[in-house]
Amino acid sequence: MGEIHLPITGGCLCGAIRYEANEEPYHVSYCHCDMCKRAFGGPFGIFVCFRKQAFNFVRGAPNLYQSSPDAERGFCVQCGTPLLMQILEGTLQGESESVRAKKFHPGTLRSQCITVSIGSLDHPENFHPMEHDFTDRQLPWLKIDDDLPRSDIDVGGDDVNA
Repeated sequence: MGEIHLPITGGCLCGAIRYEANEEPYHVSYCHCDMCKRAFGGPFGIFVCFRKQAFNFVRGAPNLYQSSPDAERGFCVQCGTPLLMQILEGTLQGESESVRAKKFHPGTLRSQCITVSIGSLDHPENFHPMEHDFTDRQLPWLKIDDDLPRSDIDVGGDDVNA
């Protein structure tokens, strides 16, 4: 990662929504699942993961859409910027510990985390992906030449296409 200054800030294209995180993210990853392709309108999504207790909206708030039984996504209703995805409390995914978070925040449940789209950060260049998730759904013509770990599942939980 590049030089990181706290708070980490970001927001939507039109500026109606702004957020900040008061601690470094615990994970950054590509997601090749079908829902991320549709939500981002591209071949994959890239998410930066924070604990919710270190994250807050400082202007506006995203509109939320429940994209699966386990997750919801947030976007700006004015400009359409995809901003976040979060696993819901009270679901199998939400009540499981995140494999990623165990390294940094033992006992953190997935529902206690929020993942923001890397493009919504003010300085996305400071955050480098650490892996590829759902590579079994990666588009066959997409070639990403890196040596990052690849998994057919979301290593933060069960193989659920959230």
